[in-house]
Amino acid sequence: MYADAAYEPGEWVTVHGVYDGEAATLYVEGQPVAGPTPVAGALDAHDFDEGRQEIRVGGPTDAFLACGLASLRVYGRALAPEEVAHRHRQLGASVGEGEP
Repeated sequence: MYADAAYEPGEWVTVHGVYDGEAATLYVEGQPVAGPTPVAGALDAHDFDEGRQEIRVGGPTDAFLACGLASLRVYGRALAPEEVAHRHRQLGASVGEGEP
């Protein structure tokens, strides 16, 4: 899943990926930019490599985003769109205070 958009280098951006067991939605700056995209199956502990699951941020499978990561949170449930918008407002205010 991706959003075809350009972002300014040196600017903080909040990104949320939400998977509800059936579909995935990508949010940038608290707004949905891609999805919901149907995704088959639930996450299974047996799919994890020694308790780790790969998360990729960037372009196609051979290109990745070169950036700093200020905060990463993984929840045991899908966030509602209102919760994503609320967390964006909280994170945007605190993350944007430092250097990217």
